[in-house]
This record gives sequence, C-alpha cells and structure tokens, in this order.
Amino acid sequence: MPIISMTGYGSAALNINGRDITVSVRAVNSRYFDFAAYAPRTYPFLEDALRSFVSKRISRGKVAVNVSIENVGASATHVTVNSPVVLEYVNALRRMMIPAELEDKLTLGDIFRIPDALVVTKADTNPEQLTADVLAVTETALLSLGEAREAEGLRLADDINARLAALEQNAEQVEKLTAQSVANYRERLLGKMKDVLLHHAFDENRVLLEAAIFAERVAVDEELVRLKSHIAAMREFIEGTETTNGKKLDFITQEMNREVNTTGSKCADTAITRIVIDMKSDIEKIREQVQNIQ
Repeated sequence: MPIISMTGYGSAALNINGRDITVSVRAVNSRYFDFAAYAPRTYPFLEDALRSFVSKRISRGKVAVNVSIENVGASATHVTVNSPVVLEYVNALRRMMIPAELEDKLTLGDIFRIPDALVVTKADTNPEQLTADVLAVTETALLSLGEAREAEGLRLADDINARLAALEQNAEQVEKLTAQSVANYRERLLGKMKDVLLHHAFDENRVLLEAAIFAERVAVDEELVRLKSHIAAMREFIEGTETTNGKKLDFITQEMNREVNTTGSKCADTAITRIVIDMKSDIEKIREQVQNIQ
C-alpha cells in the first residue's frame, strides 16, 4: 500500500485464560510518535509493554490504546471471613445485652457492618502471561487499525492526485498567458511610441529590446519546469509500490509552493495572478493531506 494515513481506529476483543480482554486503538496525525496507554490500574506493568509493542509497528502519529480486562473464568479477588474478629464483636455485643436485658436480634447485616469482618485479597496474577495475552489482542486491534488507515490512505491519494492534475493544467495555462503577456506588452509599447513620435522617426529595435527585457523579467519557464518535476515526483511516490513517506511528500510540497510563489511575484498580469492564487490554494490542500500520511 503506497499511502497509509496516520488517522484511524481499530479494536479487538478476545477471551483468553479466563479473561475477557478488549483493546481499542485510536490514531491521529502528529509530527512524531506520541503514545498513551489506558489500562486498569491494577496492572501498571502493561503500559511499557504496550508502548514498546506499538512503537515497533507505528512510526508516526498520536496513538491511544485502551485496554479493558474482565475476569470471567476466575475471580479477580478472594473474599474470606475474619472469624476471630467477628466472634469477638458478637460476644462483646451479647455481653452488653444480658445486663441490659436486651433481646438478641443480631442479623447477617449486622455482621457485615463489623469493621474488618471480611478480608479481600487479590487473586495471584502472572504478569508475563497477562502481558502476552493483552499483546495478542493488541496485535489484532492493530490489524484492524491498519485496514482503516489504508482505506483512508486511498481517499488521500485520490484527493492529492486530483489536485496535482489541476496544478498541471494551471501551469500550462500560465505558460500560454505568459507568452501572450509578452506579446501584448510589445504591442502596447509599440503603440505608445508611435503616438509619441507620430511625426518623428523612431527606432523599432528599441521597442524589441524593451520587449525582450520585459520578457526576461516575467519569464517563469524555469519555475514551471521545476514545478512539473515536483508534481511528477509526488505522483511517482503516490503511485509507487513502496510505502509513501509523509515527510518526503511534505518536503516536495514546500518546493512546489516555492516555485508557485516565485511565479506569482514575476507575473503582474491579472489573469495569471488569479491562476497563481488557485495553484497556491491547491498546494495548501495537498499540504494538509500530506500531514495525515505516515
């Protein structure tokens, strides 16, 4: 896949070793790799393992991984009765009832309210096994994320290609208008000199020289040639067989913008200026799309 977007979402759920494990991965564009993991606090060792695992598979983008773990086949906690404490409380209460001639109506609810009557302990967890199980589910979630990012990449490629085609068409139009602009300038200059020197002889070679100087000043042939070269390079990256690098495309976009800016500064013709504005708008849209490419 030549283009992979940095934006996407993927998830996976699996029952492993008595636990329902759900992992969701959300990614958005970022200049560098930015990672955050959200896992149950009782398993703090998972964050580092997830960071290392994901960073080997995703090079750029802001990635958030959410992990949910529910114990199904085995209890996460053990609850036992603290019998010595309960008996001491019960005996003490009954000793209080006898001299006061109170009726003994102790209930199970009364027992539950006794401090430390129940002892809650966490079930033993094998960190290595749990980490392996979570990473297995994460691998599936990343595959789902990859499919979403590839689909988004296709959309990005279509949009960029359409704007590259528009840039080529506008570049050709600028070439034609520039040549026409020089011809118009020569005619205007010739007309003005004839009006001024209506009854005097004038040097037509001077007109040709002035026109040549003007043509040199507004010549954008080199800029347009380089622009077309950059367009071809970007298209080659997008349509190639190797995965496209977003940073390379960003650099090419900057170079295209440089050539179009120079073209606009050289050409004072109103029609050309309008086209240059459209070209700069397309390049800005390309730049925005390129920012989403890994």
